Formats: sequence, structure tokens, C-alpha cells
Amino acid sequence: MHRTNILLTDAQRDGLKTLAVISGETSSEIVRRAIDRALVEGFAGNDWRARFEAVVENVRTNIPEEISAEQILAAQKRVRRKRKQKLQGVKG
Repeated sequence: MHRTNILLTDAQRDGLKTLAVISGETSSEIVRRAIDRALVEGFAGNDWRARFEAVVENVRTNIPEEISAEQILAAQKRVRRKRKQKLQGVKG
């Protein structure tokens, strides 16, 4: 990875910090994910099939074969539950 600097408005910075607290992710993770999405959309244009295939390929190359679909779904549910708990904690 490479370190880089970006300039954000106050509203962007505040929104990013809030999203990080709510999601449990770091600001860097959120920015990287947004950049990845922008790159896929930029290269794929409005072609939904190409974007979908890019996402599928990303999943195939980044998840070890020994991990089952059930394990992925269970992990996804755990993350959603944790995010919901954090959101409720922020509101409460």
C-alpha cells in the first residue's frame, strides 16, 4: 500500500468519520472501497454485467477455496449484527 493525502471539505471529513464509527471500519478502508467502486464503474461504464463479473472475480480471487458459502454468509451476518449494535450504541 501507498500513503497519499487528499483534501476533504469539513462536511466530507465529518461524514467519513461518522460512517467509520457506524460501520466499524477505518476511514482508510472506506476510502479504498469507494475508490475501488469508482474504478470499476469508470472502467465498466453502465455495463452492469461487466461490473457484476468484476465483483465475482474479485471474490473468487480473494477468498480461499476452503471457505464455504455458508461460512461467508455467517461472517456477513456477524458483521451486520455488529454494525447494527454499534449504530444502536451511537444513537443511544
